Amino acid sequence: MSARRPRARSLAAAACLSALAPFLACDRDAPGTAELASPDVAVDPDVPFEAWVGPPCGNGLRDPGEACDGDARPCAALGAFQGDGSAFAPCRDDCKGWDVSACPWPVRDPREYEVVKPAQRAAAPVAGALCNDGTPFAFRIRPSPTRSRDWVVSLRGGGFCEDRAVPCIRSENLYTTTPLLDRQATIPEDEAGGILDPDPADNPDFFDANLVFAWYCTSDFWAGTRTDPIPTLMAPEDGWRFQGRVNVAAMLDTLIAAYGLADEPGVRVLFNGTSSGAFGASATADLVASRLPVAASEGRVKVLLDSGWLVHDWDETDSRVMMSEEGDASVMRYAYDFFRARVNPACEAARTGAGGHPGDCLFGRWFVSGLVDPPPAGLGLRLLVVQSLMDTVFAEYHNHLDSDLAFLQRYGARQLADVLLADPGPDGVPGQPLKASWFLAWQPGHDVIRDTGAWRVGDPGSTLPDVIHRFWQDGAAQRVVFDPRAGAGRTQ
Repeated sequence: MSARRPRARSLAAAACLSALAPFLACDRDAPGTAELASPDVAVDPDVPFEAWVGPPCGNGLRDPGEACDGDARPCAALGAFQGDGSAFAPCRDDCKGWDVSACPWPVRDPREYEVVKPAQRAAAPVAGALCNDGTPFAFRIRPSPTRSRDWVVSLRGGGFCEDRAVPCIRSENLYTTTPLLDRQATIPEDEAGGILDPDPADNPDFFDANLVFAWYCTSDFWAGTRTDPIPTLMAPEDGWRFQGRVNVAAMLDTLIAAYGLADEPGVRVLFNGTSSGAFGASATADLVASRLPVAASEGRVKVLLDSGWLVHDWDETDSRVMMSEEGDASVMRYAYDFFRARVNPACEAARTGAGGHPGDCLFGRWFVSGLVDPPPAGLGLRLLVVQSLMDTVFAEYHNHLDSDLAFLQRYGARQLADVLLADPGPDGVPGQPLKASWFLAWQPGHDVIRDTGAWRVGDPGSTLPDVIHRFWQDGAAQRVVFDPRAGAGRTQ
């Protein structure tokens, strides 16, 4: 072990504690909240939503698992932007939620979102949608101003911790709720560009979609189901929960019950995440597919992952994850167990059957097939992976400065080799069609798809927005490798 490693660990720890402005916890009983009737059943996020609603739908009684059954609901009770209380939304025929197309749609600033804290709107299942410290998990939604049937659902990143490789010493905004109140209107100043940009000139594909952004406050790649607190460095007595997967399920169920997300013709969903949110989107895409099975089977549920590609067999002794004395595979397997994680069950079954560990599915080497292969081997979803091959945050987490060019390029070369293992495409022997779409860049960066300035990278005609556009419009799978060092990129 080199003499510089303790200092590098300090750099990685500093990176872990970095950056974002602290958020303060808010009162669970803050004024302005309203009860939202959602399925009153203790939900296992791994039980497909359609399995909760059985034959009793249509009997006029709200049976377990139903959001409604024949009744109407004041539009204003469903969401802050959905009318003045004079209009009512009828129950949908599937009993999973209300038909909000009957609600008035007041003209609002297209940048304006509503804050939603599921735990403050209903009893079980969403009452358990909590952050590490037990405060309410939150997301924000900008309903489409044109009543578009397109949805962009985005998971925020922010690292992870398990008090082994990565100490649970976190910025406040990464373990507790946002100080914004449930139902509060807000115009965000960050994480609102790129695919969430409401300007049609900058974001012609998604500017009028229903835009959803989920705050990350569970430190578990959005994969955990640990709902009972466990002692951590920052909470040695009260403990922390690690239940990101539960929160994703609660968010989806709230969108279905009260905001019009439905498994109906014309509905399209871009489910995405950045950094730890990319791990989360890969780990929880099955929750979307199980709730929207027809849309998923028809290619109308797509997955976009940005900055979530770790090398599956990385184990350089001086370049391990923060405090770890083991390679990345061991780190991720331990984290999976610590979080009581669950990820895409198709991938879990494949890795377990091959003698691996379900935590291996946090690596792209394994999760690609689980997402794109036809059922039952996979979910059969369209996938686009965006990854810098000079990822500055991954350098810091592996105990290197983000300016360490030699490490950035060495790790990037291993990332690219890992990509070719997961999806050889034309580079395979023999060559074969690509399984997924790819935008890979030999350029320093991390987490770009929600940043209008940062995502404008690539050669003309093959920029990242170009690739996302073709992916969204059902273009053929392609792999773009942008390399400004060589003066031009490569497209397959």
